[in-house]
This record gives sequence, structure tokens and C-alpha cells, in this order.
Amino acid sequence: MPVTVHTSAATRAEREARARQSDLAACRPILAHWISGLPSGRHELGSVWDAWCVAVRNSSKLREDRHPAMRLGRTSFYGLLTADYSVVSLGSRRRALVVE
Repeated sequence: MPVTVHTSAATRAEREARARQSDLAACRPILAHWISGLPSGRHELGSVWDAWCVAVRNSSKLREDRHPAMRLGRTSFYGLLTADYSVVSLGSRRRALVVE
């Protein structure tokens, strides 16, 4: 007879939050390495996001490893940039990553 296991919404939310934090931690070193290859100057976040997506999509190693970078969404990506790097406002709802 099958056993039904009920998981509370709070438990599920906690598990998903831990998984997201783990994914972000795994993406940080890859993002740092990738950003180190960008030229110095200001880069609009939309363009940075597009370039990141292309780089991740073209990486056979990340695809083969099913790396969390493949699941990183735009909001989380922008959050990592804001937390770890210099991001400035350009006005009119535009922001830029500053690479030195």
C-alpha cells in the first residue's frame, strides 16, 4: 500500500529557498571569472544579461554538468551583480555594471 507524505508549504518554501541559495553560491565563481573577461567601463545590465545568456548557452561544460548557472534567472543575476559588483544608475530605469 503506497504511503502518502504530506509536506507543508513552509517546509517546501524553506527547501526551495535553500536550493536557490545553493544555486547562487555555485554561480558566483563562474560569474566572477566571466566578468573578469569584460572590458573596463560601464556596461548596461540588459546587454550584460544578454551576453551572459549567450556565454552560458554556448558552454558545453556547463550544459554537461547541468550547472545551476543554466537555471539562473534575470532577477537573480541582477541581484548577484548588485550584491558583488559596482552597479550604477544611468537614469530612466537604466543601470550599468562598472568594470574596472
